[in-house]
Amino acid sequence: LIELCNKKVYIVMEAMDTTLLDMLQKLGKLPCAPNARDIFVQVVRAVSYLHDRNLVHRDLKCENVLLSSDGRRAKISDFGFSKEVNGHVDLSSTFCGTVAFTPPEVLMGIPYDAKKYDIWSLGVMLYMMVVGNIPFDDSNVQSMPQLQKKG
Repeated sequence: LIELCNKKVYIVMEAMDTTLLDMLQKLGKLPCAPNARDIFVQVVRAVSYLHDRNLVHRDLKCENVLLSSDGRRAKISDFGFSKEVNGHVDLSSTFCGTVAFTPPEVLMGIPYDAKKYDIWSLGVMLYMMVVGNIPFDDSNVQSMPQLQKKG
């Protein structure tokens, strides 16, 4: 349910039991590839739905993926940094999101395609789901782009 009231947008969603981050912290990583695949497919479909409507999230991370108690249904949450983009490439320059899930061009202050930002974040999420930890240490924002480029 989405409502507009006094120039503010309110999104009401069904209650979910946990987050993907909580599940990963509990399990270390998802116990088998099908679980990771099934959750990831749902998140990718949700992002595709947003992008098809020229909306971007810009803060995709495991903490913002809500899961049902059985871990079979996933929903994206926290649209605080989301925005509408033009149908063609719409370069953004706003730094937003979480450093560990942020692409190098954003960290370096280079204008970026916000849809590609979401795609980068999906890759980081998939890595975490399969490997069990974050691919890049996010403690130093200055050195993060170099770490990301090295892989």
